[in-house]
Amino acid sequence: MTTITAGAPSGAGPKRSRRIGVSILAVLSVLGILASTLALWTRSTLFSTSRFESAVSQTLADPAVTDAIAVFVADQALVAVDLDGKVESVLPKELKVLEPAITGGARMLLENQLKKVMAKPEVRDVITKLAVASHGEAVRLLKGDGLGAGVTVANGEVTLNLLPLIGEGLTILQNRGLVPQFQVPDFATGTAAEGIVKLSKLLGKQLPDDFGQIVVYRSQTVANAEASLATAQRAVALFFRAVTLIVVVTIALIGATIALSTHRRRTIVELGIGVMVAMVLARTATERVIDALPRLLIDPGARAAAATITVDLTGSLLRSTFGLLVVGAVAALVAWLPQLIRLGRPTGTPAQMLQTHGAVVAAVAYALALLTVLLFGLYLWPVLFAFVLVAVGIGLQVRARPLAVDADAPHAETTV
Repeated sequence: MTTITAGAPSGAGPKRSRRIGVSILAVLSVLGILASTLALWTRSTLFSTSRFESAVSQTLADPAVTDAIAVFVADQALVAVDLDGKVESVLPKELKVLEPAITGGARMLLENQLKKVMAKPEVRDVITKLAVASHGEAVRLLKGDGLGAGVTVANGEVTLNLLPLIGEGLTILQNRGLVPQFQVPDFATGTAAEGIVKLSKLLGKQLPDDFGQIVVYRSQTVANAEASLATAQRAVALFFRAVTLIVVVTIALIGATIALSTHRRRTIVELGIGVMVAMVLARTATERVIDALPRLLIDPGARAAAATITVDLTGSLLRSTFGLLVVGAVAALVAWLPQLIRLGRPTGTPAQMLQTHGAVVAAVAYALALLTVLLFGLYLWPVLFAFVLVAVGIGLQVRARPLAVDADAPHAETTV
């Protein structure tokens, strides 16, 4: 009986090409899983009016947000009635020194009253409806369905109309006898421009075009708002059509990767690790956005609102990425488990143990690198430490490779 050790098989070239093709498909599969996750989250969250309504309700539970709205509304109401001018016109010269104290007291009174008003559930419902209407109209606008009364687009700006709340402020001033009595218009109907015109006629003064409006989006780089809007509409239409295609293509890529692989267990391990890496990076990037976005805003109320809304809206994305991270880890472990069982307990010298179990230690190093980035984020020192762990893992894996056995690999020897 003669034992013949197989040399380089005649089909080594095609097999090598097949391995390269499977590796490319695996990378595309991982990228497809990441793209599908982000696309499905965007469609189900950012374009969902119900999810936005929930986020706004959570935001309005923060006193810092409602207080900031009360201050804005108070400022706009006092500008409308020109309280400074009225106080100055009625005070005699010898009492002019009291003007700042009187106007400041009136401002503080109005702000405090508005803060109490903002604490009422029915008023918060009004604000929520205004914000939800703005979101819904913005989504319809992007889908090409036109504009509504709650939001306007001009010169690359999208604004939210808070005239109904300013009407509340004017009523408070009237009840305190600080301004003359007049019928406050119903700002809940009609456009913001129509409401400003009505109030200007009642007050006998020309109010600015942006009176009572909060800019929620401003494009500094696009000179033509209509061209920008048309581009956004095309992009959104393409996105909604592409989401299903992205998911279908991703499933097809995963199936093709596993079907074409000659070492399916190893391929599943690689896919699982790739998904884990992609999800860790996605979670880390999302958490950095959550941390950084509020700091871009100066106003404390706007900062609090941005923080609350961002955390609420990205919660489902973080849960999805964590779930996929766990799925990837479980899939990789289950596929690798038979090889771990065959290896048994490490024995011999440290060098021999590293040769026989180096791949296991390398996997632990990779896991620690992922955990470091997941816990500490994409900052300099955590990333450097993760790179060191990955380098150690690669070194161990290369050292252990001659003795590694793949569960699906063909035997290297034949007996005749």
